[in-house]
Amino acid sequence: MIYLKFTDRAEFETVMASYFTQDTETDAETEEVTLVGDKYLIGKWRSQDHGCKAGQWELWVRDELFAPTGEVDADDNPIKERIPGFHVDLNPKLGSHPIEEWAEDGFIIEPENPQFR
Repeated sequence: MIYLKFTDRAEFETVMASYFTQDTETDAETEEVTLVGDKYLIGKWRSQDHGCKAGQWELWVRDELFAPTGEVDADDNPIKERIPGFHVDLNPKLGSHPIEEWAEDGFIIEPENPQFR
């Protein structure tokens, strides 16, 4: 599993732009194309730019990611602390992907025992 950390959702959408699409409408007379609605993740999370086909990536937008602090509460349950940022985790199965680029840009993190709520 690869964990990516962004400052916020806006940064996530900018960095992962090739995984998003947006509907369009074409004017019948002028053939002018305009964007309609909000951007959304491409079905089955395939990238337009990285050679992945539908079903080759599993991508989860988690937003919040927590990691154990090593301490326990009064009931002996592990205390978890929120890791700051906007988080996504993905499992690249096949195809090419920009993992090296994400690592160089500091988006890949390696939390110990990550947990989502």
